[in-house]
Amino acid sequence: MTGPEQIYPDNFVNFLKDPSNNGVLGFTGNEQNFRLTGSRVDTAVIDSSHRDSNGDPISVLGHSDEIDGPFDSCGAWIKAAERINENTILTWYHAEGGPSEPERPRGCARKSIGFAISYDNGRSFQKFNYGDGRHGSSGAQVITSPNPLTEEAAGHGDNSVIKWGDHRYMYFWNAENNGNWFTSVARSGLWTWGARGQWFKYLDGNYNSPGIGGSAENLGYHGQSASVMANDGYRKVMLLGIDGGKGLTLSLADRPEGPFEQLKDPLIPFDQYSWLPRNSSSPALIAYPSANHLHGGNEWSNHFVLFYLYLEPGANFEKRYLVRQHVWVASPSATARETTVKLRLAQHYNAQHTDHWSTTSMTPNYQFQHNLGFLSTSNKNLDGSTNNNKKLLVDCYFDGWKNHLTEVGACTGQSKTLRKLGWIYSAPQSNTRPLYRCFNVSSQDHFLWNNESCNGQVNQHRVLLGYIEQ
Repeated sequence: MTGPEQIYPDNFVNFLKDPSNNGVLGFTGNEQNFRLTGSRVDTAVIDSSHRDSNGDPISVLGHSDEIDGPFDSCGAWIKAAERINENTILTWYHAEGGPSEPERPRGCARKSIGFAISYDNGRSFQKFNYGDGRHGSSGAQVITSPNPLTEEAAGHGDNSVIKWGDHRYMYFWNAENNGNWFTSVARSGLWTWGARGQWFKYLDGNYNSPGIGGSAENLGYHGQSASVMANDGYRKVMLLGIDGGKGLTLSLADRPEGPFEQLKDPLIPFDQYSWLPRNSSSPALIAYPSANHLHGGNEWSNHFVLFYLYLEPGANFEKRYLVRQHVWVASPSATARETTVKLRLAQHYNAQHTDHWSTTSMTPNYQFQHNLGFLSTSNKNLDGSTNNNKKLLVDCYFDGWKNHLTEVGACTGQSKTLRKLGWIYSAPQSNTRPLYRCFNVSSQDHFLWNNESCNGQVNQHRVLLGYIEQ
């Protein structure tokens, strides 16, 4: 993880292979965009060689200098990038802007998608107004909605791009004035550079609807962060999304326009979602998930690195974290209906507070100690029925004691709920081991252990929580 920061993680994180150093090159930002470099995506950091005289990172792409009017006057977020050669990179960026109007005084939430090119390996991008056939007709804007936008956050935007066959496919949020949001897709030929006039939206079974002003098919509510899962004998489009009542979701399809099927289990479970306003009682926030190959690109076989923005419970946007987690797929050829998700439960320790913390989340100021096992991210069977042999673990915290506690079902007393952790079994299964909650009275410290010895610590008040998968 990196952070907490205010300006960087407000976006999908996407990486390319970087032939200049045999590593990776990525982009992230908040209204402005910055380079990430490293040997692999899980170790990449803000580029130390691309800073100004004050040591601050230099933006590679920003919003228009004009305050009122242009489509990207309020922000430009690099959402997708494609390398043409060692120095040339194309990007399709999410844009927000538009003129102020009486019914829309902010004038800053009209979504659309713009196009820019870098000729210096991503150190700067230019928004061209080409008029030749290779780059499309004039204008940097490539995707717009069909109707005048009258509501906040409406429009076509928040995009990602994959390659499939001889086309590139762009997934985006189709946000209508009435508040409905759904996934849509457009495509452009790989023989073009995907500029204005070269994208066509999928509608009524065909890719004939123009990128500028055309309508687009409702593919369902699956998110718009796309990657390709590919290996011998299969190839699938994967979409990551956020469902406030379920968690971080994953959907699969055998072709770019779907149909998409969502896994019954979320990658990370949660049932509360709070964007704005944020206050001390706000739940943890996960947003902008993206999947990258360990060595760059968004095509992978049985392993990817998951990135997302994270806010701790009660934190505001000045304390954003960029989290990265490794995800392994045991049976890549399985269908969404056949797939289950397991989430690692690990124990961490803070010596200053003499506090153990067993969680699935990132742990600022705590040191990793060991793995406890794997939790299910739902209590559903493969057929969708409820498994009554599973029980929910929750992550609780006593603020006055600086003490973390794992409970079954719900937090109690004066503790506050940090998050759902996942589900364990009530009775032993073939691949499970016990999970005990222990308590050291002298240090007032709760911790978890996988056998009744509680690691030999005295004053232990053991509670058998259940059985966790190994």
